[in-house]
Amino acid sequence: SLDPPFKEDSMKLLSVALLGLLALPQDKVTLKFSPKAGDKLTKTEKTEMAVKAKIIAGEQEQPLEFEQRGSERNTTEILEVADGAVTKAVMTCHEDVEEKKGPPTMQWEKSEKPLHGRKITLTLREGKLVREGVEGLEEKILKKLTLTDRTAHIFPKTPVAPGDKWEVAGNDV
Repeated sequence: SLDPPFKEDSMKLLSVALLGLLALPQDKVTLKFSPKAGDKLTKTEKTEMAVKAKIIAGEQEQPLEFEQRGSERNTTEILEVADGAVTKAVMTCHEDVEEKKGPPTMQWEKSEKPLHGRKITLTLREGKLVREGVEGLEEKILKKLTLTDRTAHIFPKTPVAPGDKWEVAGNDV
């Protein structure tokens, strides 16, 4: 069970490091996400961006500034697992906000994004994903709400020996 202050990615890296130290060079290890009912995964994501530019039109120069920051924090509690895959989970979005600062006021304006404050239940029923608590959400947001581990695809596809390397490329990065 993973609870704050440990993050899912930190625990995965720690596990990989320990495997590398404990395994013998001729041994091979398989890395995979192995969920259990009752596990809680917490994700915190913060973003920041600033743009400072000058617009030149003829003899006129006009400075332009824009800043944006965002914060997302959610917890997923795994309720049911079958054959090593999550079949039911509840995602609680504690915070999903965006702040912008730009012309004309240059004041920070905060807005809540569509997942802010939602509690969403994801269930696999007869091979289909059923989402509860998603009323009014756009399709592009719904596509992100799945039962699969978003970082499992970065693990090597085959067993690796300590010291072996694998690459994460393309869209996986």
